[in-house]
Amino acid sequence: VLINIDREPSTYTRLSGFKVATVDANLIATEYRLGSPAYPIVNTAILGALSRVTELVGIESVCKAISKSVPTKPEANSEAARKAFNQVLY
Repeated sequence: VLINIDREPSTYTRLSGFKVATVDANLIATEYRLGSPAYPIVNTAILGALSRVTELVGIESVCKAISKSVPTKPEANSEAARKAFNQVLY
């Protein structure tokens, strides 16, 4: 379970039967000016975190796909994905 929040995964005791990971995608998206502070656009940050949690695809492949298919701020979106990848908490 990947949760977009600024808390440690251990706070989710009800999910003890699952692998829980957290990342503050809102903060990352805001830092890279993706969306607005009130409405951050977290999709690429979550994608980076998902890459780390699932290990189904590497972060380099994620960033390459972002640079080819995200029409607005591809560099900022790639950096947000990388940062989220590196900031996932288990």
